Amino acid sequence: DEANVSVRLYKGGKRDEVLIGLKGFTYNAVNGKVEKTKMKNSSVFKEELNDYWEVEKFALPNVKEGSVIEYTYKIESHYTTTIDDIFLQDFLNCKHTSRTVDSAG
Repeated sequence: DEANVSVRLYKGGKRDEVLIGLKGFTYNAVNGKVEKTKMKNSSVFKEELNDYWEVEKFALPNVKEGSVIEYTYKIESHYTTTIDDIFLQDFLNCKHTSRTVDSAG
């Protein structure tokens, strides 16, 4: 199975927001050792919502009960913006989420 994540980006002004530096990993315990699976570029795609918004979606691989998922990205934006909620698929039993926000400027 895979965990799908969506990031909303504004594209209706003079400069579009851009998602950069996306990396994702899934960690699983296998025979007493931690197995790390890297997200492939082919797991990333965009969906246009309307004239002003698009969603960049990505799927983390090899997710199963007990998995730890980790992903990082930056949004390059020239706008004052809000930070969207984190939405994971409903079937995932999430015990902990963490978010770090760094705003230059």
